[in-house]
Amino acid sequence: MTIDLGQTLQTTCRGCGMSYYPSTPDDEALHKRFHAKSTGGVDFTLKPPQRVVWRAPEGDAYVLGVSRTATAAEKRKAKEVMEVVDSELGAAEIDLWRKEEDEEVERFRVYLYVQGRKCVGLCLAERIKRAYCVVDDDGGPQGSVSVEETARPALMGVSRIWTCSSHRRRGIAARLLDCARETFIYGMHLEKSMVAFSQPTESGGGLARGWFCGDGRGKEGGVKQRWAVYVEEA
Repeated sequence: MTIDLGQTLQTTCRGCGMSYYPSTPDDEALHKRFHAKSTGGVDFTLKPPQRVVWRAPEGDAYVLGVSRTATAAEKRKAKEVMEVVDSELGAAEIDLWRKEEDEEVERFRVYLYVQGRKCVGLCLAERIKRAYCVVDDDGGPQGSVSVEETARPALMGVSRIWTCSSHRRRGIAARLLDCARETFIYGMHLEKSMVAFSQPTESGGGLARGWFCGDGRGKEGGVKQRWAVYVEEA
């Protein structure tokens, strides 16, 4: 309970989207820490990892793939970034490293885009079996997207895709998606037609649309492509 004595009540930060009480010192400190991660990236001070799946020709940027077999430090860092992403998206927490009894292949893999000493982007890929092509896509908000009733085969789902606000519109999300489809299944380069997105936000839908049809023709292998969505399972 809060006694209203004229103090500032709960507010929502326009920069990071976090709701907090400015009049509460602990809440204000928590917001400052989260805001720094959301807008500027998460500190990444691990030694150069072995699981780098892409490295920039120039500069100090690289993409790290984190799976169940990664080091404990890498998995902790992936979880820390995931907490920021889930909070921004209002998404439920996922137990990334659990192993199901009937699991034949590992379900999740986290891709981290690291630049300097900050993780500024994340893609969470998961193994799926089917997806639904988007139809009547007018480029509007999520509610205007319709899908076909019949599913098509798919192998990789994009459960989360995120870039910190200070590094957006630099191609980081597209790089993460390309790295994921090239390395998610060992020895297989996935065509875009085998990739689908979870229910996207408006900006997520724009990313999916641009990634599939970024060349202006929307074709891969001479065949016109349509981006697809899938239903996330518990």
